[in-house]
Amino acid sequence: PKVADEFLPHAADEFAAHAVSRIVAGFVDCHRHIASTQSESKSEPGQTAAFVSGDRCSRFNLPEAALCVSRYDLDKALADEFTAAGGKLVCGKRVDLHGEGIVHATGRRAHAVENGWRWFGLKAHLMGVSLEADLEMHLVPHGYIGICRLPGDEINVCGLFRKRTGDAERVTLANSLGSRFNGAHWIEDSEVAVSGLCFCEPHTNGECHIGDAHAMIAPLTGNGMSMAFESAQAAVNPLLAYASGESWAQTVDRINTALARFHSRLTWGKWLQRAAFHPWLLPLCSQPVLRKLLFAATR
Repeated sequence: PKVADEFLPHAADEFAAHAVSRIVAGFVDCHRHIASTQSESKSEPGQTAAFVSGDRCSRFNLPEAALCVSRYDLDKALADEFTAAGGKLVCGKRVDLHGEGIVHATGRRAHAVENGWRWFGLKAHLMGVSLEADLEMHLVPHGYIGICRLPGDEINVCGLFRKRTGDAERVTLANSLGSRFNGAHWIEDSEVAVSGLCFCEPHTNGECHIGDAHAMIAPLTGNGMSMAFESAQAAVNPLLAYASGESWAQTVDRINTALARFHSRLTWGKWLQRAAFHPWLLPLCSQPVLRKLLFAATR
């Protein structure tokens, strides 16, 4: 579920400059609210990782600790901050708005097929599974599955897969996961599926897009949420200037210029994802020096 489809609806017509300031400031400062959930047992630190491909496994410590938090808790924290700052939250539907003052934070751009492949993601929470690392990544034919620990003994399992049109082959779990999941308890109503994923070039059509609506980085990098927050933060000052009288065209140009810094990160993410579909590259990518370089390049 998404917190909101549009970041600021019709800012010039419906919001005075001080109202825009309150909303964007509340959105950016939300990280303090989310960080506080760690002390309330709503998040788990992730310090170790394991990459698994067939009978090959590479375990290592993360260069920087990760914060593992349920997406449901994260969305609630964002929604609470947004409404507290004066935003109007509409749930349960998408809206199709275009034109001046609209910031598209609508998630991935739907594309049925990309270079002959159909991409789709699956996600669920479960209990009763022990992890070999705080974060696990399992490479399978035409996909990969990530597992991480959540508070309350829950485990988050999410996978990205690809199939060609007409391919009848079913997506399967990695051999090492099948036996581990046999006795697991799958949490009801936690299953989520998404299709039409696209790792296209950044969206530049004269309108304003941030987060996945601008460009989606390969989930393998684990940097998608960070880019969403970073791109929102990059849009704050230009939006405040727009609310104070700057032209919308200049605002969009300033935001797109700020988001251009993601180009290298997106390129490395695509290269890393391609490597994931060639298991023989795993030992190379697992070398300590290269692993640190890839980590830094996708952040």
